[in-house]
Amino acid sequence: RTLSEVPSPTCEHCGGTDLTRLISRVSIQKSWGDSLPDLGGGSGGDDEDPREMAEYLRRMRHEFGDEVTPEYDQTIDELEAEAFAEEHGFGGDDDFDLE
Repeated sequence: RTLSEVPSPTCEHCGGTDLTRLISRVSIQKSWGDSLPDLGGGSGGDDEDPREMAEYLRRMRHEFGDEVTPEYDQTIDELEAEAFAEEHGFGGDDDFDLE
């Protein structure tokens, strides 16, 4: 259908042509990320800082009702290990692992 076409609707039940177009309710869907609350207190944090990212993920875990996968917790552990390594002078080439 195009805007230049003017439909001539008729009622399916009585055949009448004195009809009024009704517009249905619409729903606007946001992406999953847009629906999440701002957990950074408005600042959003520094996504380059592993310690801040780990803290953000902890707050997100709480928002999820603490129902996350083991990989989610592993990511938090890895971010904390990276922050520890940076704070204690380990370089990018140093072999630093939690295990």
